[in-house]
Amino acid sequence: MRIEPEDLEVLNSLIDFGNRHSYSKLSKGVLLTTVARHFLGSPYRSKTLDVNDTEELVINLRTFDCQTFVETCLAFVLMWTSGKVGLSSFTEALRSLRYRNGKIEGYPSRLHYLTDWIHENERNGILRNLTEEMGGVKDERKISFMTNHQNLYRPLENPDNLTAMKQIEDILSQKQRHIIPKEKLELVVGKLQEGDIVGIATNIDGLDCLHMGIITIRDKAHMIHASSREGCVIESRDSIVDYLYAGDERTGIVVCRLH
Repeated sequence: MRIEPEDLEVLNSLIDFGNRHSYSKLSKGVLLTTVARHFLGSPYRSKTLDVNDTEELVINLRTFDCQTFVETCLAFVLMWTSGKVGLSSFTEALRSLRYRNGKIEGYPSRLHYLTDWIHENERNGILRNLTEEMGGVKDERKISFMTNHQNLYRPLENPDNLTAMKQIEDILSQKQRHIIPKEKLELVVGKLQEGDIVGIATNIDGLDCLHMGIITIRDKAHMIHASSREGCVIESRDSIVDYLYAGDERTGIVVCRLH
């Protein structure tokens, strides 16, 4: 496990804040967005988990990409609601969210694709994938982005990692998955709840989702997320519908909710 003193300080500060502000009285969804807002303004940084050639659990609570941001907030909620508040419980929660079967067995054991991440965390009873029942349609495109762009992923220079990722992509391509197209989103957006986790589906070849965030309900449904464009964690001014229509590569959403 890799954690810097500054990250441990952030975790302990958030735990102390939660104790002083009665986090235990909040529903899971509200707790998730409350924690997410704690990180507003934190810098965006990609590839924070690829720090060396040996896969290990990296805990970075100061800089985020979209997935590590959601995982961090979720891990805090799982730790808090477990009744075992502290670094050990947070570490266990983060590992269970990020790795297949909660076991670190090299780079391919990390849940890189959102399809894989959702499937594993639904299987582990952490999330429910609501996409199909909310009006989702089948997405039958093949998943292959990482191995088709292995130059973007330094660990895939290892031929064993590359072979394993190809096998994972083949398995994911055969799994049934759904998206709610943005053309249908206005019809179902009222069903979104505080703390829902959304993936942004895409038409980029070989990729299932290009982004993820946490829903918060104001006048409309908005997203709290680590934004590469803004360079930090933000609470979007645009509604989730407007966000999707702001990019042609954004085709719809995948929706999950905490159990």
